[in-house]
Amino acid sequence: KVGFQKIAGSYVLKVVTSTKTPTVVVQKKSYSEGYKNIVFPITSSTQDRQKVNWAVTIAQAFGAKVHLIPKFESEKFHKRRIMNVTKQIKDFMTEQKVEFADKVSSPEAGNFAKQVIDYAVDNEADLIMTLVDKDKTFFFASWDEQIIFNSSQIPVICINPVDTNKTS
Repeated sequence: KVGFQKIAGSYVLKVVTSTKTPTVVVQKKSYSEGYKNIVFPITSSTQDRQKVNWAVTIAQAFGAKVHLIPKFESEKFHKRRIMNVTKQIKDFMTEQKVEFADKVSSPEAGNFAKQVIDYAVDNEADLIMTLVDKDKTFFFASWDEQIIFNSSQIPVICINPVDTNKTS
């Protein structure tokens, strides 16, 4: 992102948010040996579960380890929700025989996006998974946008969540 794109949004975000297909955003740094360490941030959004099948599929294809990073929440409702979503994800990964590790973020360590990126760098991640919040891509940087444009140039797979509240 350069110049006016920082204010109005980048072309990358416009492409990512306009498709229903997961999109891998790759910067200058390349990875030619597949994915061995996948970082999977977890927030209080129940939509994070929509990333699980993609994480399992990629992990099984490449023999990768998935690093779960539940976001620290002090508020009781969100904390309970993250714990429940994390447990469901762990149970499914165990059932699918996918190796995983988990590390809860810390309120003292700064913003969540920075913690995810720092963890990815420390654990030599070659892919970060995120859901793209279409409502936060125009006039300010959301945490998922910070991850997509990470200065460590780690590729990011962007999943557009499906609205599960819609009725036919």
